[in-house]
Amino acid sequence: MVNSTLNRLSAAKFWLLTLMGLAALVLVVVNVVMANGNQSLRQEANQRQQYINQSIGLGRLHNQLVQALARLAVQAPDDALLEMLERHGINVSVRQQQAAPAEKPTATTPTEPADDQ
Repeated sequence: MVNSTLNRLSAAKFWLLTLMGLAALVLVVVNVVMANGNQSLRQEANQRQQYINQSIGLGRLHNQLVQALARLAVQAPDDALLEMLERHGINVSVRQQQAAPAEKPTATTPTEPADDQ
């Protein structure tokens, strides 16, 4: 049966079908290579996103820590702690509130305003 099919194909048709099969094989190989490349790019993007998400959480923790240190420095009048905060670029200011006699310090870094909580 194979012989009868080959006999019915002209040489041009045979080579055309062979080239089309070869082109399909090349496209499959290219597809596999591209899929592997995309997978590594996706993995890298996921790692960067994870780093960004962790940095956001650490930034919040940093702000809370700085505010707690500023409150402690003002409440316990600790000049050494205030100097250390200033050396790291954190300015501490005390806001006077009319209704409440307690002082609430605000710590800000040069690039970010403090969150009032």
